[in-house]
Amino acid sequence: MGIQPALESFVSVPIWLPTFRKAPVPSSALIADVPAAKNPRIAQWTVIAAALDASATLDLLCYCANKDLAAPGIMVGPDLAFWVAAMQFAGALTARQQFLPGLVREEDGYHARWRAAYTGRDDERLHALAAAMPAAARAFTPEIPAVHLLGGFLDSVVDTLVRAGSSGGSTGVLHDRWLAALNSPDGKLTGTEEELGLLARQLNDWRRPISVVANAPFRLCFRLEEPFEGVDVWQVRYLLQSRKDPSLQVPADAVWQAKGTKSPVIRSLTEQGFQPREHMLFSLGQAAGVCPRIEESLKSAAPGGYSLDAIGAHDFLTAKAIALEEAGFGVMLPAWWTRKGTKARLTAGARVKSAFVSNSGLSLNALLDFQWEISIGGEKITLAELRALAALKAPLVQFRGQWVHVNAEEIQAALDF
Repeated sequence: MGIQPALESFVSVPIWLPTFRKAPVPSSALIADVPAAKNPRIAQWTVIAAALDASATLDLLCYCANKDLAAPGIMVGPDLAFWVAAMQFAGALTARQQFLPGLVREEDGYHARWRAAYTGRDDERLHALAAAMPAAARAFTPEIPAVHLLGGFLDSVVDTLVRAGSSGGSTGVLHDRWLAALNSPDGKLTGTEEELGLLARQLNDWRRPISVVANAPFRLCFRLEEPFEGVDVWQVRYLLQSRKDPSLQVPADAVWQAKGTKSPVIRSLTEQGFQPREHMLFSLGQAAGVCPRIEESLKSAAPGGYSLDAIGAHDFLTAKAIALEEAGFGVMLPAWWTRKGTKARLTAGARVKSAFVSNSGLSLNALLDFQWEISIGGEKITLAELRALAALKAPLVQFRGQWVHVNAEEIQAALDF
């Protein structure tokens, strides 16, 4: 494989493994008989492990990518395959320049490091990967939450990849030396404890807005609500949606009243250190760059959403909703809407008036003896109803209790029949 750690790289480390009758449970029947233990206990053991630096780790993962066997008799287990997938995610972030500089205090001092930045659907993939992490991937560090362990790995890979494509330099000013350290092989930055600590705090404050959104247990969600009967006003509501359980949603009104609320959900969140009002306000500020109507709503002291007409609702369905999803926000749309429009559509078809066929075949008149029919969602529509829809001049109309997406060209083509 070309990856040969030096003898001094082999160390004894503790590991936590499923245990049955004073012995670790084999990971595969190819190694030894797997006991029929329903509930093995987790116990600490000591193993000999090879400590690989970041570069050697990347070499190993790249070698194992898309393989079931790393070498004869050496299987690529689910945990190694998981880290291969995580490495590929880090590579995609690096290729799209989704990273930010930072300053991290480590055992031997301060180091300038590149760290992954998650925007849009990258944040969803981060949490999805963390949820799919095999238990064996945390055997050395069971005390670290999966998402934090994965985040540290992604930061390390991104830092290594960015550094590999950079050239170094050195100057006397602290900020310039920090920039040079970001391009150096090890990222080591020298200076006094006071000035390095101050720079680290400044960089953390600079990164904080992105970190707050990426690590929050909830995300901002937008829900489009159709008008009530007899009312032509659509509503876009603001909610906080749980990342772990999307069905758990907190309306904006409850968020703005977080201090005095009796909601057990809000109370639990604030006790855990999450600041729902700060998170919602910051998220709305980000979303305002996607949708001007959101920016207008922020003029209110406690924005809970905004109103739309049918044209605005159609624009939200076809454009704004997609842009908000791409930016990483949640979007909830009515069940009758699909990516291609409403489920019910305006269609035209021909109906033959007579199915009579003579022995001599069909005449030209018989071939032309048919009638065009216009339907919506499979239901026939009359000429009067079609003209009434045309008079509305709206992209979204309600026909016999169901919402339909139509445009002027479709209606005019149907009238021409």
